[in-house]
Amino acid sequence: MGSSSTRLSARDTLPGSHIRIWELDLARNQKAAIALNVVALPLFAVFGWIFLKLAAVIRPEIVTRLFLDRITPNPSIFFLIFLTVVVGTMVVHEAIHGVFFWLFTRSRPVFGVKLLFAYAGAPEWYIPRNQYALIGIAPFVLITVAGFAIVAWAPLAPGQLALFGITMNAAGAVGDFYVSAKVMLQLRDVLIQDTGVGFTMYGPTEGEQ
Repeated sequence: MGSSSTRLSARDTLPGSHIRIWELDLARNQKAAIALNVVALPLFAVFGWIFLKLAAVIRPEIVTRLFLDRITPNPSIFFLIFLTVVVGTMVVHEAIHGVFFWLFTRSRPVFGVKLLFAYAGAPEWYIPRNQYALIGIAPFVLITVAGFAIVAWAPLAPGQLALFGITMNAAGAVGDFYVSAKVMLQLRDVLIQDTGVGFTMYGPTEGEQ
């Protein structure tokens, strides 16, 4: 059985007992990157419906068309606001990944942007299963909680923007959901190396399990 230190702490060297058991490189596998973006579209509708229902309970007026009616006469302002929310949400999402990478490795993470996605990673580290799953879902959880706090307490227009932002963030987290679920289905002793654009999972050989 693998040691408890392998399960509990990130490492900068791969144990000799571990071999590569799965990998996904979104930079080289464009089909996978496109597929994740395609899946995000129905997820946007699903999360949008769920979040609208929750928002209507928390603050019924948040689901009115007041904000849209106000900006419709000036499409350029609408586009600027839309772009700001999209970019801002993406930056915060990756920053949260980065903070959690740092918490578990005490090493500066890497950040970048590709054509189809933005990313954060810790390419020099091998991270245990549970820690890695937490890194993966942290942006979804924290941004959703913060967004609903804004929905509940902020003025109406910022609340509606926050509702859109958390919906977009939830849909955009499809890759995080997929990789986190893949990781959690493995043995506790697996280690994950995340370059930001690629994920490699290492597990113990049969004699070490």
